[in-house]
Amino acid sequence: MKIGVVCYPTFGGSGVVATELGIELSKKGHEVHFITYSQPVRLDALSSNLHYHEVNVPDYPLFKYEPYELALSSKLFDVISKYKIDVLHVHYAIPHAYAAYMAKKILKENGYNIPIITTLHGTDITLVGNNPFYKPAVTFSINKSDIVTCVSKSLMEDTRAYIINNFGSIKITLGDFQKLVRGDKELPIWGLPDVITAMSSRPYKDGKQKVTQGESYIGLVRFNENGPILESIISFGNSDNPDSEHYTDQMEKYSKFQTKKMTFDKNIIYSQAKKIYNPN
Repeated sequence: MKIGVVCYPTFGGSGVVATELGIELSKKGHEVHFITYSQPVRLDALSSNLHYHEVNVPDYPLFKYEPYELALSSKLFDVISKYKIDVLHVHYAIPHAYAAYMAKKILKENGYNIPIITTLHGTDITLVGNNPFYKPAVTFSINKSDIVTCVSKSLMEDTRAYIINNFGSIKITLGDFQKLVRGDKELPIWGLPDVITAMSSRPYKDGKQKVTQGESYIGLVRFNENGPILESIISFGNSDNPDSEHYTDQMEKYSKFQTKKMTFDKNIIYSQAKKIYNPN
C-alpha cells in the first residue's frame, strides 16, 4: 500500500508518533511518503519505501503570514496524483486534516478519491480545539475525515463528549455548528479562515459559532456581444434598518452560493423602481 503521512516534523509528540509509525509501516513493505515543511527529525534515512516531499511556501509580499495550508493542499495534490497514494494519514486536525480535505476536494474534481485518516493528539482538543477562533475548523476537519483515531482513550472520549454535549450527535455538518445571524434570522453558513470563502466566527449560543467577519459584497461580471451581464450578492441585505424588508432579504441566497441579477440599464431600473425621487 502507498501511504501519505502529514505531520509536524519536530520533536513534539505528534511528529514522533507519526514518524515512528511510518517507519514501521515501511518495514512491513508499505511505501510511505512524508509530506511536510522539513524532513522529520526522527526520519534519519530514506529508502525505497521511505520518501520525503518538502512543502515550500512562497514568500509573497501580499501575505502578512505565509499561507501554509494552501501550499500544503497543493503539495498533497501533486504527491497523491504523481505517486498514486492509496490513503492519507494526517496527524493533527489543524492545519493538516483541514488541508487534506481541500486536497481531497480538488482530487475528486479530477476523478481521484483519497480516504483521509486523522489522528488527534492532545492539544488538538485540549488547547486548539477549545480556542473559539479555531473551533469551527477543528470540528469541520474531524467530521470530514473518513476515519478518526486518537493517541489515547481519554482524548477520544473528550472529543466525542465535546461534540455530543453541544449537538447531540457526532454526525454534524459545518452548517450545524456555524451560523449567519442577523436580527431573528439564523442560517447555516459555509467558510473557514484561510480559504477562498474565508469566514471568521465567534462563540454564539448552544455551542454554536456566529460569523463575524468574512466575505460580504460579491460582484460577478461576464461579457458577451450584447454587453455586460451582472450578478451580485451581499451577506445580509442593503439596509441597516431592522424594520426594512431589505435588512435580511439576501441572506438565504448568500448562504446557498446564489446571486441576484443586476443591471445598469436606466430603463430597466426605472421600470422596476419602487420609488423615484429627486433629492434636490
